[in-house]
Amino acid sequence: MHFTQSKKIWDVIMKSKQILLNIHRNPDLDSVGSALAMQTVLMGLGKKTQIIGPHPINPDFMFLPHTDNVKIVDYKTYDIKPFDLFIILDSGSDDIVTGQKGVVLPSLPTIVIDHHKNNTIHAQIKLVDDHASSTAEILYHLFEDWKIKMTPHIATLLFAGACHDTMFFKYNENEVDTFQIAAKLIEKGAKKNKILTHVYNNLNLLFIKHVGTLLTKIKIQTPSHAELASASPTDKGIPKQVRDDSLLKVNFAWVALSYEEYEKMGLPLAIREYVADHFIQSIKNTGFGIVMIEEEKGKLCISFRGKEEYDMSSLARKLGGGGHLLRAGATLYGDNFDEMVKQVLLILCSNQPLAPQR
Repeated sequence: MHFTQSKKIWDVIMKSKQILLNIHRNPDLDSVGSALAMQTVLMGLGKKTQIIGPHPINPDFMFLPHTDNVKIVDYKTYDIKPFDLFIILDSGSDDIVTGQKGVVLPSLPTIVIDHHKNNTIHAQIKLVDDHASSTAEILYHLFEDWKIKMTPHIATLLFAGACHDTMFFKYNENEVDTFQIAAKLIEKGAKKNKILTHVYNNLNLLFIKHVGTLLTKIKIQTPSHAELASASPTDKGIPKQVRDDSLLKVNFAWVALSYEEYEKMGLPLAIREYVADHFIQSIKNTGFGIVMIEEEKGKLCISFRGKEEYDMSSLARKLGGGGHLLRAGATLYGDNFDEMVKQVLLILCSNQPLAPQR
């Protein structure tokens, strides 16, 4: 058995009749693929299921079968009476599940299966493995424990989740196990090339131009910058004097986009994650990078991407977020875009020097 919780989860599922599953806010392929894979297994066991989520699935992910069965809901009003179990996947906190701060989760017996550090969701059973590269990787082992037959359909869903959360194995922290699982999924019929085509080789020209616009705004913050005035998107509001000895002792790249600028682009879906994954951490002589976009008025979404020496989850936690060693995120709320960006930069630059991971 890979997990001590495997039998307990199995027993609870077998006693349940109608099971609710989730995709998290702004769902990525790990969320979508894991939910669809779990739904497939549960339906094979004769269970009635429904996948719900607060935000629509990216149209580029709709090549996966049965994505049209996912119901977009408001957790404040959704009727949970038909269900007797809630399985929460790939979600580290209540608001990541519901998409809203302060909204309580459905009052159902709950199982959490996740790979994020510091998971704060209350549940009767929690299977959290923060060494796994993705929730899909956890499900692979869980299905092995349950003796589930790995069909090409399930293999494709799990492979999609694993490859997307690792950026096609760029960020996998548990390398040997992750690559072994990927190889086994391909052996079982996972459609690797189909996933690659739909997710990574499927960009429209306007999106690429918007990425280019964002790249021109990237700045480098260095330890020698005693003045952070130039760090503000409008060169206003950041204190002129910041002691050199309090600055972060590593260069980092950053870019920020206001809601007005984002709206002029047409609110391009996934551009923050795309720039973070492909560019911001790749700049020479930097330790990490952050992408900040005000995706809704007053809501600043932040993506952290790092190189192997530095722990991005510890940085994200300083801003109320979390994540993984090399990939993390946080969300800030406020009335003023410049003030929110200033807050992020000052928090990053005024803490003790960021110690490399050993």
